[in-house]
Order: sequence, then C-alpha cells, then structure tokens
Amino acid sequence: MKNQYNYRSMVENSPDLIIRVDKHLQLLYTNKVVEKEFGVSKSNLIGKTLIELNSTADYFSKWVMAVKRVFDTCEELTFESLQPSPYGFKHFHIRLVPERNDEGDIESVLSIGRNITEIKEAESPQFKLFNASADLLCIFDSKGNFVNLNLAWERVLGFSLGEIFLKSLLELVYPQDIPLTKEMLKKCYDGHVLMDHEMRFRCKDGTYKWLSWNCTPLMDDGIVHAIVRDITKQKEMEEKLRQSEERYRFLVESSPDGWVVISRGKIKYANPAAAKLLKMENTVELFNRPIFDFIKEEEYRQVREACFPAKYQSTTLIEIELVDLEGSKINAEVAPINLPYGDNKTVICMIRDISARKKNDELQKAITENEKRLKEALEFDKLRTEFFSNISHEFKTPLNVILGTLQLILLYLKDHANKPMEKNIIKKINTMKQNCYRLLRLVNNLIDINRIDAGYYVINKENYDIVRIIRDITLSVKDYIENKDIKFIFETQINSLIIACDPDKIERILLNLLSNAIKHTTAGGSITVSIKKTADKVIVTVKDTGTGIPKEKLDIIFERFSQVDESLVRKNQGSGIGLALVKSLVEMHKGKVSVRSILNKGSEFIIELPIGEEDSWPILMEETTPYTNCNQVEKISIEFSDIYVEKSSG
Repeated sequence: MKNQYNYRSMVENSPDLIIRVDKHLQLLYTNKVVEKEFGVSKSNLIGKTLIELNSTADYFSKWVMAVKRVFDTCEELTFESLQPSPYGFKHFHIRLVPERNDEGDIESVLSIGRNITEIKEAESPQFKLFNASADLLCIFDSKGNFVNLNLAWERVLGFSLGEIFLKSLLELVYPQDIPLTKEMLKKCYDGHVLMDHEMRFRCKDGTYKWLSWNCTPLMDDGIVHAIVRDITKQKEMEEKLRQSEERYRFLVESSPDGWVVISRGKIKYANPAAAKLLKMENTVELFNRPIFDFIKEEEYRQVREACFPAKYQSTTLIEIELVDLEGSKINAEVAPINLPYGDNKTVICMIRDISARKKNDELQKAITENEKRLKEALEFDKLRTEFFSNISHEFKTPLNVILGTLQLILLYLKDHANKPMEKNIIKKINTMKQNCYRLLRLVNNLIDINRIDAGYYVINKENYDIVRIIRDITLSVKDYIENKDIKFIFETQINSLIIACDPDKIERILLNLLSNAIKHTTAGGSITVSIKKTADKVIVTVKDTGTGIPKEKLDIIFERFSQVDESLVRKNQGSGIGLALVKSLVEMHKGKVSVRSILNKGSEFIIELPIGEEDSWPILMEETTPYTNCNQVEKISIEFSDIYVEKSSG
C-alpha cells in the first residue's frame, strides 16, 4: 500500500507531463505538471474525450493521431511537438507507451512528455537553419519512421508535419517504388551512404512527386540523416525531352530521305532510308564506314567545302553523284549541317535521291524539244499544204484551157479524119488529152488530200440505194475492162439497200480501186466486184487476178506516195496517193477499208460501210442520180488516164 502511494506520489510530482488515455480517447489521468504547464485544471480534463476538447491546432491533431496509431499498431511511438502554454510555445519530447491488461489487450496509452525547450533554444541557430532549408531535410529510424522533419516537407507534399510524422516512409512511397525503397533502407542500415536515390512520394492531393535522396547513416544512434530534393520538374522536363527525342527519332527513322551523321569523316549514324539508298542490308553496315567510300573522287572537294566551310554560312543544297555498294551511280541532293562539337567536326547530312527528278527533267527537256520540233513540223506542213493547194490550183487552170482547146481541135478535125495525116494528128491529140487527164487527176487528188488534212473536205451524205450506185458505176466501165481482154464479173447478194452516203465519193472510191485492178491485171485475167450484207454493214469487194502485192508492202499500201512497183521502169503510172484518198473517203463514211493479197495471184480490196439511214432525208431514186452520163464518162477518163489503152488507127 505504501509502495503504491510512493509510486502515485512520484508520478504526480514528476517533472514530465503524464497523461493516460483509453481506447475511446477519453482522458483517465493527468498529473500536476499538465495543470501547471497548460493552465487547465484536472476537473476540466478528466473524463473528457480528445474529440470533445475539439482542438484543430496542428500540435493537438498531431498528438491525437499519434495516440490512435499506438492503439492500432500496439507499438511505442516517440516524436517531438511544439505545444502552446500560458508562457508561450514549448518544445516537448513525447513518448507514447501502450498499457495492456491481464489478457494482453491494450486498454490505455500512457503519454509522457518532457519539456526540451531549453535544449531546443540552445540549438536555435541550427534549428532555424534546418527549417529554412529549401531542400527537404529529415531524420528517420531503423523502421522507416520519421524522427524529425523540416518545414519544406509541408510545402512540397501538402501534408502537415503532424500528418507526415504519423506515417512511415514506406506508406508515402509510390507502390511500384517500394522494393527499391526497402533496398535503400537496408543499405543505409548496413552503413552505406546513398547518393541520388530517386523515388516517388505521395502528396496530400493524391499526386506523386519525384524526390532524390542523399542518405547518411549514423550507426551509433541507429538513425539516418537525409537531404531530399524535389526533382519533379526535372523529371517532367526529362520526360518531355525523351518524348521529343522519340518523335524526332521516329521522324528521322521513317523519313523517305536518307540521314547520316558524320564525325571525323566516318558515318556514326544512318537511318534506314540511307542504307536502302546505298544498297546496304541494314544501318549497322554503314556504321564507321568512311563517307568518301560512297562519293565519286571528283566530288570530294565540293563535299568538303559544303560540309566544312571556311566561315559560317546557312545550309546549302548541293547536287552530287554518289556510288552505292554495287558501284551504281546515284544522282543525289545533299544538305549538310555543320555542328561544331569541341575539337570534333560533326556533320548531319540529308540525302535525297533525285534520279527520278533528273530523268523527269530530261524527259521534260526532250518533250519541250519535241514540242518545238512538232510545232515547226506542223508549221512546215501547213506551208507545204498551202503550197500544194496553191500550185494545184495553178496547174488546174491552164489544164482546163488546154483540154478545152484540144476538144475544139478534135471537133474541127472530126470531118477531116479520112486523110492519113489528120488521123495521125487526132491520135497525137488524144494522147495529149489523156496526159491532160492524168495531170488533172493528180491535181484533183492533191487538192482533195490537202483539203482533208486541213479539215475542209466535206462529204454530202443522203439516203441512196448503195447497190444501185455500185452497179451503175461498175457496169459503166465494163466495156473498158473487157476491151483489155479482162473478164469482168459483178455479184450481189442483195437487190437493194438504202444507206446514208455520198454517191460522188463512192464513185471515186470504186473508180480508183477498179483503175488499180485494171493496171495490175494482165489479159486473160479477171476482175470481180461483189456486194454482200451483214447485220450492221454492207461489204463491197474489188478482187483481181493481177500481180498482187508483196507481203512487206501490205502495211503501207494505204500510206501516201507509197507504191508497190518502185522500179525506174514501171508498166503503169501512178502518184501513190490514190489509195490514201480511198482510205480517207471510206473513213469519212465511218467505214473501213482493208486488203488481202498474194504475190502473183491477185489482190482483194474490202470496203465496209455502216448500214443506216438519216430519218430527215428522203430516199433519192434513179431520176435524181447526182451525176450524168456525160460527167461519168469524163470521170472515168480522168480516173483511168494513167492506163494506156492501145487504140486502133482506124
């Protein structure tokens, strides 16, 4: 009993603040020092809970949270706290001790506080410096509990010092950084000094900040002093720099242009496009290769001057010829960027393959040149056409005068043809007349072919019976053909067929083909004109058993001035433009002309004309045939003028 009294007296008169709190945070006991230090009587404290005291001051909330933590962890806790008193703020070193019942359960916590104000005041300059530091300073024990913190922790993390004191170091660390933090703590307790250990700490708002730790363990005290620096902005800048670097690397790696970095004349970096350009399988093959391995010797000086100019100049583009791994030449455009780096001369080069552009330039140049030549050729052709047109008309006028004069002479001599001398004169005049017709035929063909070229030649299509037109034309020359001892055959599978056509042009086509057939068919041969019909066209053929056309001439037979017989002495005369005119006239009817021939066996010319009428045009019959018998005789004479017919003198 006496011992119990002595114990109570010792506690009551202890210089330390002694307070007992139960698990409901109700104050069970306070000694006299509590009343003396804080000016509050026991009666105003005993029986009240810490919540009822309703103090939100940092120093009070820190103490309440510490008591709760002891109840939760069942472990002692020590910390320092600045407490107000009627005599000003005082520093206390507080120890919280859990008290257990007989069953081992914690039923109360004993708080023992010692006034260390004098000690703190003695340390005042160092304490002020500790709190004034821009870096986060702290001391923590072997379990990772904070023993002391400066005010910088509040500024950086947003927690109050009281809130931080009640958390262990591992409770604030980012979950993924906990293994590294445990490793750091172990090294500290093993006596290792750690520098620049980086980890992320949780802030009050739930975000995390990067902290760099420099830790120095004090082995005798079992604590660690740490200087911690907020490196969040540095990390953000590093991340932005990394992302920027990745973006630029992606741009360079995916660029269609080649990029190389050259230092001391050797390639230190190349992107895939550069390796592909130089026919390398990968970029590794280019590493440390001399750049001049890929540059023609005569380009060395130009490249050196562009890469390492005597004075600073803006980036210039140069065109050079590179040589790839296979020795092939590459037209390239190079943009060197000189980057001085200490004593090293480093150059970044953009290389663009301009081979296609060079080819395009050459093609464009060739096109321009060809266009110029074409323009000159068209101009020349225009002049030639005008010349032929003018000279043809100039020929036609005197020819008509000569023909008219010859016809008058023949009429005069007609009544005196009995005298041998007059007969001879008539024969000569007929020869002159035939040659006039030949010239007239040539002139007409030249005029028409030039008009077709100029686009002035017009056909007058109307609805006609094509069978009747062809029959009339062919039968009109039947006697002429048979006089040459050539068998003439006309065949048709249809009696009548109305199509839109120009009968004058059809006549010219047929007379031209028949003239060719007569010229190249010898006595005893045959000429056949046939007509047949398909679903959408009428087919007219002129077939002979004459000399035929060589196979190599078939492709050019319808070209102007082309002739089968090119010998100096020909059996028959011709200008070589008759079949070209035939082809143009047939095509103006939307038709097609072709030829089949076997040398020395004969030829067959096939004309295909589309079947179709013009609804707005009437069908023209025989009485409105657009050519008279007199005109037809003259046309035949003109078309057959280059065929010499032996006439009897009688």
